[in-house]
Amino acid sequence: LHIAIGESGQPETITLPKYIEYFVRKNLEIVSKEAQYDLDKVLHKLEITNGLISALEVIDEIIKTIKSSKSVEDAKQAIVKKAFKGKNGKALHFTEVQADAIVSTQLGKLANLEREKLQDEKDALEKRKEEDEKLINDEKARTKVFLKRFNALVDKYGWERKTKLDNIEMKDIRSTVEKLKVEKHKKEFKVVFT
Repeated sequence: LHIAIGESGQPETITLPKYIEYFVRKNLEIVSKEAQYDLDKVLHKLEITNGLISALEVIDEIIKTIKSSKSVEDAKQAIVKKAFKGKNGKALHFTEVQADAIVSTQLGKLANLEREKLQDEKDALEKRKEEDEKLINDEKARTKVFLKRFNALVDKYGWERKTKLDNIEMKDIRSTVEKLKVEKHKKEFKVVFT
């Protein structure tokens, strides 16, 4: 038994099972928040990668638009406002984030960007996106990540028990539990076994 500040912000008696429950719940929340943070970053990178892949389709028009602009800001705005005609005849539109990435990339580098490299990056980002969404939406997946981390900590910092328990039978444990239940009524403290 420990006295600690509970979730309500007030001091309360916390039993070991309650502490473990709180510890696990908080760590599962952390896994979820980490996944959400990573997902936000992945979505941002994915937006940029998709923009660069689309820009390769219309690279000549992009370069012409950038060269005809008076400033970097004008180039960004022109790319965002203009509907470029893709190879399949479909209109390509770019977001401000994509336009910023296109304009920030050196023209020579943009012209020579390998489509395969960008596609591989896109595939890797899509995979990370799926993993993050699974962690956010699936409690079993979060639990699996938590247990993996917890076991890594146990492996790194855990140690073998220094004392040995020999010749202990269940009846000894049951009699101890019964004794504690009787003492519970005599004293004003709480013992919880689950």
